[in-house]
Amino acid sequence: MTLRAVLAFATRWGTGSAIAVVVSLLRPVCGGVQAQTPAEATSQQWLFASTKVSYAVDKWRFYGDAQFRLDGNWRELNQYMAEAASIYSPSKNWELQGDFRVTVRPERLEYRPGAGVTFKALVSSWQFAVQHKYQLDLLSTGAANHGVRQIFFVNKRVGDRFLLSGIGGWFYRWREGFNDIEFVRLGGGVTYLFDALHGLNVSYFLGRQNLGDQWVTDGFTFVGLSLNVRADWKYVPAVRVVDF
Repeated sequence: MTLRAVLAFATRWGTGSAIAVVVSLLRPVCGGVQAQTPAEATSQQWLFASTKVSYAVDKWRFYGDAQFRLDGNWRELNQYMAEAASIYSPSKNWELQGDFRVTVRPERLEYRPGAGVTFKALVSSWQFAVQHKYQLDLLSTGAANHGVRQIFFVNKRVGDRFLLSGIGGWFYRWREGFNDIEFVRLGGGVTYLFDALHGLNVSYFLGRQNLGDQWVTDGFTFVGLSLNVRADWKYVPAVRVVDF
């Protein structure tokens, strides 16, 4: 209906009737705009389960890590991965790391080489560390994504059997169509030490994830078994109970 027709209708039947006609015409338009509004994402709980095997001698340390992750409140397998890393400690305060990870997702494969540096300081029974790391994600679809993370660690030895840990950090991602902080996570946990070489860690984290059009809060439970085949290191390694 044109504006001239609406005015003619108002002249003949009254302004109230004309307003009703305009509202009825606008209702489908408003409904279409509302339908295009993206649905709000819901928070969910994740489960990370990891088994890490390490070998250390002098200034070098090597490890392999097998891990799977469940989302959908622990009901759906989101991914499983295998990672290998080598770490060199030139001094008691620094570590240089190179690693390679293969991740299997339902819709694709990901190959992730990474390189990082960690500063650490041991003060009595406390250890403080901060890691800076770059990663390149090569997807089987042909895409290549980049990311930089910064993670802070605080560890406290309690007696002979327990290690308390606090962890917090953020991850910056740039890829086609996205260039921003992708997530921020903060949490902590406890490691039970079976002996000098083996331990079991249970941790919990809260995180804010950037979906591009909105942020969502998720919870993460981490369960990790650590097995040290050999631990003849020259410098005490930085304790990183979980890798975001």
